[in-house]
Amino acid sequence: MSQPEATGPKLNWNIKELLMWATGYLEKKGSPSPRLDVELLLTEVLQVARIQLYVQFERILQTPEKDRFRALLTRRGQGEPIAYILGRKGFMSYDFVVTPEVLIPRADTECLVEAVLQDHQHITGSLRILDAGTGSGCILLSLLKERPNDVGIGWDISQAALKVAQHNALQLKIPPQKLTLSCRDMTLPESWQLEDPVQILVSNPPYIAFEEEPGLSLNVRNYEPRQALFAPDSGVFFYKKIEAYAWKLLAPGARVYVEIGHQQASQVAEIFSTPAWHQTRFIPDLQGINRVLATTYTGIPPR
Repeated sequence: MSQPEATGPKLNWNIKELLMWATGYLEKKGSPSPRLDVELLLTEVLQVARIQLYVQFERILQTPEKDRFRALLTRRGQGEPIAYILGRKGFMSYDFVVTPEVLIPRADTECLVEAVLQDHQHITGSLRILDAGTGSGCILLSLLKERPNDVGIGWDISQAALKVAQHNALQLKIPPQKLTLSCRDMTLPESWQLEDPVQILVSNPPYIAFEEEPGLSLNVRNYEPRQALFAPDSGVFFYKKIEAYAWKLLAPGARVYVEIGHQQASQVAEIFSTPAWHQTRFIPDLQGINRVLATTYTGIPPR
């Protein structure tokens, strides 16, 4: 694909002109948020706050600035997610480094974090939190920032993802003694072993069925890591593994929070319908869709 001619027939482009032209370019390329994308790319190139784009409407871009903006705009026009282009994504009130080795944090996932915080707001002592499939660490690290007395354990099958999570932990100044990251395959029963039990288990596992792939947007399908997106068994494979093995390391009364697909509520509820679990409920996302299943371990092993 040829690069957009950000300079066109003109030699001198100001911010206002670039905002208008580049927004139209991304509209034609199918971006769902063309104006916002352009603003974010321009603030990255110019290293200014978004409000400054409007304060400095008449500012003329220098040649190196135009060249860098053109390169970033081309990547966005090809469908690359804006978070990967910028190398970061906001989640809760924090910025997380993201790379193509990890899923991009979604605003809908914040409801999982908020549910954990609300359910445990009366507990000020130290709890142990396990994040199975931690990715960028956005869920676990946000919880540790909001609950600094807690201890976090993050698992992922991807060493590359764990490096991203470790980098984010350093950026967020999580004390090293408060966090343990390890490479584990949650599908294996032997992975579900810890010296001490945990009181909270959180997970945003792969849950998209393979047959749903054609309906995904190109920026998800072509850029985000497949092993973090797709799951066998109509997308519920990992919930079955969590239900089967998690009890081994849960204290009685421990709470489990798993993100689910928009049509999976009944299936996942059925998986957690054994005597091992009670007080099961759903937590809706910003669109009112059941996005998280929360349940409590009774202390009775599921099998």
